[in-house]
Amino acid sequence: MKKLNGLLVLLMIVLFPVAVWTADGDPVLVSDTPIAYIDNHTILVSEFGKTLTMAHADSKTFTLPLVGAEHDGAEVTLMRIGAGNMVVCRGLGGDAYTVGSATDTQVTVTTLYGLVKLKYIHSTTTWAILWSKGSYTGA
Repeated sequence: MKKLNGLLVLLMIVLFPVAVWTADGDPVLVSDTPIAYIDNHTILVSEFGKTLTMAHADSKTFTLPLVGAEHDGAEVTLMRIGAGNMVVCRGLGGDAYTVGSATDTQVTVTTLYGLVKLKYIHSTTTWAILWSKGSYTGA
């Protein structure tokens, strides 16, 4: 079994070269080298499919971009690595889409090393939470 585990780890390193670890010590594989931010940031369409991190002592905001039908299914993973909360909010104007539910306009990741993966669903103009690690609140 030990030999099999080593082979599995080697296979994971080859297939998924970048991993981050949560506060619980759980590995989370990401699709690309994380892009680090230390201040408020509007997510770019070119960052879809990537993992973005926010590291700051104060609460900072990731703003989702205005998107349309051509971006249906777009995903982005966000990770809080600083002491301050990470707020994820919708962009202003355009479709009045929601984040995480039918009524929330923002999600706040309240856990250090918390992650949230969002997917844009154009039919409901919603950024749905595909999965999360740690705690978050909606507003």
